[in-house]
Amino acid sequence: MSIRAILISCVLLSFSIGLIAEEAITGTAMGFHLGRMSASGYSMRFMGPKAGLQLTMGAYTIGRNDVRLGDTIQQDDVDSLITITKTGKEVVVNIGANYIHTLDDFGNGRLFLVAGGAYGYHQEDQFSKKYRRNSSTSYYYDAIPDSEEEKSVHRHNWTVGIGPGIELNLSDKFSFSFELPLTFNQNSEIVMHVPQIGVYYYFK
Repeated sequence: MSIRAILISCVLLSFSIGLIAEEAITGTAMGFHLGRMSASGYSMRFMGPKAGLQLTMGAYTIGRNDVRLGDTIQQDDVDSLITITKTGKEVVVNIGANYIHTLDDFGNGRLFLVAGGAYGYHQEDQFSKKYRRNSSTSYYYDAIPDSEEEKSVHRHNWTVGIGPGIELNLSDKFSFSFELPLTFNQNSEIVMHVPQIGVYYYFK
């Protein structure tokens, strides 16, 4: 059986686990979550007495597009012809959906099982120019005319997983969540040592 099939089976099994808690914390919460399986960004939790749903979405832009590649550069290289590439603006968007099943309610928090996945999109603008070694020195390269290029690189990634978590009430309205899921991603990598954390405000 493949790793993906095993993880899907674990996710389905989590939905059938019986409730141990005597009384679960319920309500709608808004906060911020960081994680691979959950995605990273603004998050909403909709918690019932037995189960809940968490939705997370984040997006940001870094870098600038006024990247300049000089006409002459100093480079310790052995090749007579080289290409220099620099990164400009980067756009990152990720979304996640997680199912939460309460295992135990201990008054000021709860132990739960979380299962789900996240999808991420990454766009990166790259600027490149070709250079030829200067005939008078081994360390200076002159730009080849009209060799500058600009392109956008797009990457898609996803992560699914399942694992335990704990949520602690910091006050009547604020809570802190810590999760340690076993995850599987688009690169066929299995990771279980990277935690997820979140801070939430519950509406009463």
